[in-house]
Amino acid sequence: MNTDEQPASPQFAAQFSQQPPAPLPQPTPVQGEPVKFPSAFSLFQPSTQLVTKNLTNFIVIYMLPTIYFALMGRFFNPKIANQHIGLWLGLVGVGTAYNLVILGARPLLALGTVHGRQFGLLEVIKAGGRYFWRLLGLYIVLGAVFFIGIVLFIVPGIIMIRRYALASYFLVDQNIGIFEAMKRSATATKGYSGAVWGLIGVQALVGSPSWIPFIGPFLSSATTMLYACAPAMRYEEFKALHTSGAASPVQPQVPPNPVGN
Repeated sequence: MNTDEQPASPQFAAQFSQQPPAPLPQPTPVQGEPVKFPSAFSLFQPSTQLVTKNLTNFIVIYMLPTIYFALMGRFFNPKIANQHIGLWLGLVGVGTAYNLVILGARPLLALGTVHGRQFGLLEVIKAGGRYFWRLLGLYIVLGAVFFIGIVLFIVPGIIMIRRYALASYFLVDQNIGIFEAMKRSATATKGYSGAVWGLIGVQALVGSPSWIPFIGPFLSSATTMLYACAPAMRYEEFKALHTSGAASPVQPQVPPNPVGN
């Protein structure tokens, strides 16, 4: 598994620098007081505005996989799955393969959209492939860290979630390796747990309608998709914090001559 830095896609050079970034500084208080981030709820409206600029891409990359597995969970209870184990395994395989194909496209699409970029579906999937192995490795490492931390130690596991919640955005935006992305995420979010947990809480909230009969999977997948740019926006707020000393709200960027989906 290659965890080294790799050249960014030429199509995304304007957004994702090919040069190694400078070391991340420590959070800077403003006038002796901790910086207050905008509410995680306040990110919903600008995230929705951003998502609609690349709506087709977000439906394919964020919404459809959620609906797919939600419907599988509804129609394939354990009894039915055991009776049709071959079909069930085949559908799980299809869904897993689909999620692997779009793995790198997810954070790249959100970041690119926040940066004001509109692009074709195949373009973002192809460009996201450049980050596939590093992102896959990152998610495997984080899964192991969270599991061990929560199962064995509880409190350390919860702290790890805060530390590394934005690691994938550091990896893609700064084009760095797995452990460097984890390090920078932990450094950036240190002392600002509320900004991260607020984001995670709203993500859980927008996904909660999945329990509503019949329409639940469609409703929760739609609301989750509309909030998909919020983590990238929070990441950008942390970048602004370390650049200027203030977590500035991220405004939607609309390119003057957008490329169609």
